Amino acid sequence: MGGNGGSTLSGRTPRPVKSALIVALVLFLVLLVILRIGVAYSFVLTVTALVFVGVVAIFRKALGR
Repeated sequence: MGGNGGSTLSGRTPRPVKSALIVALVLFLVLLVILRIGVAYSFVLTVTALVFVGVVAIFRKALGR
């Protein structure tokens, strides 16, 4: 029929674009948090975020099989 703008309607968002947006959003939030609460808390939050990313990666591998 023509037209490739219906990617979101079919439920298939391009993965690189989606993940890049998520990463940008997270980095922005982290920056705001660091400016707000300081370095000590942000270090704890960074560790928590890394653990969360690891868990998400494990879930992705489990779902991918």
